[in-house]
Amino acid sequence: MKIIIFSITPKVEKQENSQEGCHVNNGKFMFNDGIEFNASRFGVEVIAYSDFDENISVDNYQKLPLISIETIKSISFDYIILNKTDEVLSRASLNSNGIGDEKILSFDSQRNECISLFQQGTSVCIREHAIEGEVQLSTSTCFSVNRLVTESIPNSDEYKTRREVTVQEVFEAYKSAKNSTEHNKKDSQVGENWFEFLKRTRPEFYDVMKNNDLIKLGELLDNFYRNEMSTGILGGEDGFKQYINANNFIANFRNLFNTWKNSVEDKKLSKVACPEVGNPYGVLLEEHIIHPNNFLNHYRSEFTSNLLSDFPKSVVVEVGGGYGGYAHSLFQTDFDGVYINFDLPENLIVSSYFLKTLYPHKKILCYNRDIQKIDDVLLSEYDMILMPHYMVETMADKSAELCINTISFSEMDYDNIQYYISHFSRISKKYIYHENMLDGGAGYKFFSESTFPKFKKFKKIFSVPSRWSWFNLNSPMHHHGEFLLERVNEGGE
Repeated sequence: MKIIIFSITPKVEKQENSQEGCHVNNGKFMFNDGIEFNASRFGVEVIAYSDFDENISVDNYQKLPLISIETIKSISFDYIILNKTDEVLSRASLNSNGIGDEKILSFDSQRNECISLFQQGTSVCIREHAIEGEVQLSTSTCFSVNRLVTESIPNSDEYKTRREVTVQEVFEAYKSAKNSTEHNKKDSQVGENWFEFLKRTRPEFYDVMKNNDLIKLGELLDNFYRNEMSTGILGGEDGFKQYINANNFIANFRNLFNTWKNSVEDKKLSKVACPEVGNPYGVLLEEHIIHPNNFLNHYRSEFTSNLLSDFPKSVVVEVGGGYGGYAHSLFQTDFDGVYINFDLPENLIVSSYFLKTLYPHKKILCYNRDIQKIDDVLLSEYDMILMPHYMVETMADKSAELCINTISFSEMDYDNIQYYISHFSRISKKYIYHENMLDGGAGYKFFSESTFPKFKKFKKIFSVPSRWSWFNLNSPMHHHGEFLLERVNEGGE
């Protein structure tokens, strides 16, 4: 949707800066921030400004064309939005130049109609601000979201050459992890939620592993975004079908996009683009396929990377790394340390396939039974260490700068929550960041963050409700929070 904003000069004499809702620029021009702001948040493109003041001597405003009223009919637009002005005079002037009332709306007297109209837009916008001289200039870049990528996206050619080796490696790591005596220890057993869930939702995977069918395993991993391999992570096949059949996908996507653009510094679309591994789906923005989950992972990675910027070669420990989205986003930042993921073998096989396919030149260690502990030697030799959940016990005290968990502690049995919090408390030498449930849990057992055991020797830096629509206080399913903790200084450490 394209609009022209009409009237940037006040028509009524008022004291400087006094007209409600308007900004006076050096006493000459004014504009109503509500128009540009709401246009941007609903993906509506402002293509020009106009005015019936013939004394305006400039040819642009806010880096957009400032056109005469006679010129409007010569360009393509959807609506003209009247700024605070003499509405009767403005409509009459526009009508006399061949523009009908059906194309004209007043943001002053028809604000609700304008907002409703903007909501029908099929784009998203990034609005940025800069100071030039003494003036703040605001510019918007808009991207169309009227196309969902639902066709199959095969692995790109650069990844295909090493596919067979990667599938073999992750297969062997999974078998070793499941056959380890540590896997059946009581303290590290899979909780009821996840055990029953995986058993119910991944029947083909378990058959494949039982029959040692590497060909079929490769096919499952090649398409993990859209099949049972991503249940509990990206929604699996049901999540794919629900997403592509949703009636309001543009509004939902825009909501996440707006949250993302206001949460990160680096707003390049490439930072939230899906690599061509696992048959991804999502919205096509320019040449990028963007799955909504990428917004969350890019925010988390930028936040944590900035947090660790004073710690060269820092170590990040994640419990429950899913398909590897956070890890991938983390290595797209300035992070130059070591990433370690502890996860259930059923999920670890997916993230191992994803990350090993994406990063052939990084040193990535998958589990084998010869690995007894995660020590300084391994940390110095590898960029990524991908281990089954119970190997968290082998990490040394204060061996990582950050421990992170997102959207999984609350879904565990309470014994498992205690287990991982105790290990986070001893492993992290600096920060713990987690996103977990405040309340909700519709349809499944959960534990609120308020019931968690204390992270010993850590103080809470902040706790805020989640910013993301799936998890925030407007969600009908569950309410999550974001929590950052820092280790308390102990006697001059």
